[in-house]
Amino acid sequence: MSGRVGDLSPKQEEKLAEFKEKLVDILIKPEHDDYYCLKWLRARGFDVAKAETMIRKHMETRKKMGLDTIITDYKAPEHGKRIDELTYVMDLEGLGTRHLWKPAVDYVNKFGTIIQANYPECLKALYIVRAPKIFPLVYALIKPFIDENVRKKIHVLDDNFQSTLLKYIPAESLPVHWGGTMTDPETGDPKCASIINPGGKVPEKYYMLEVEMPYEKYLKVELVKKKFDLTFEVTKLGSVIRYVFKTDEGDIGLAVFLQTGSKELKPFQPLEKYNSHLVYEDGSIDCQEIGTYILRFDNSHSWTKNKTLHYFAEVVEPDELIEEMNTDL
Repeated sequence: MSGRVGDLSPKQEEKLAEFKEKLVDILIKPEHDDYYCLKWLRARGFDVAKAETMIRKHMETRKKMGLDTIITDYKAPEHGKRIDELTYVMDLEGLGTRHLWKPAVDYVNKFGTIIQANYPECLKALYIVRAPKIFPLVYALIKPFIDENVRKKIHVLDDNFQSTLLKYIPAESLPVHWGGTMTDPETGDPKCASIINPGGKVPEKYYMLEVEMPYEKYLKVELVKKKFDLTFEVTKLGSVIRYVFKTDEGDIGLAVFLQTGSKELKPFQPLEKYNSHLVYEDGSIDCQEIGTYILRFDNSHSWTKNKTLHYFAEVVEPDELIEEMNTDL
């Protein structure tokens, strides 16, 4: 039995009744019906004790964040029928190694944990399209934080994803860009930009010079007089070195060098100056060769003025276990 309204086994009926009896103190709103209760039970395999713990923590979170007021003020649109689950399409075109920095991954993991703990069984399916070669590494970083039931609903599609999407999503509800027939009602854009947020790089006009950054707790500090080297031994092809840094007293240069075996150091990334005293600078390096990589912060252009460097850098290796993920439907 699926564990949904109208498709419950006698045992599941008993669990539902037990759950409702234990939570009579908080199941007080009209929307706290069997559909609502069964979401929590399915999320915890009909283990009443675990489902009770989960929903009570959720209620505490709602109270702390003031979400009950939002729900009271918000008027849901009329859809004509009840909507219990949502299907998502995630287009990863443009995803690159520059997105692989630890604080951002930590934010994604924290956000995902909050969603899973407070909004169970809302996801019907997540279809990932245009996944670049770097995706397995990205997925490996967030996979441990994804509930097993949610993981089963994630499908990574191949280059012929359009035909697969049309099996599960009506053509009139799918943008032409993804193989459907829907175009933007305002511009005729096949990507439907006025309906679907395309994402992309934040325009510089929105940059803020003074803002508390989420990764400050990860930063180390070094006083750079002329040059300062960070050395990384890369032992696996396809690894990525990701970094973020800022300075207090002015700009600084950054160059990358590579040494393979007993050979001499060779330039890997030319020296470039960064106005890191104005904004945080972050980036990543694709390591397509095994060897020693050196990130050299260069202050020789301003040797009379030392620079306080705040930095974070690490090597992220490919996760072979990601191959176990089934990408076929």
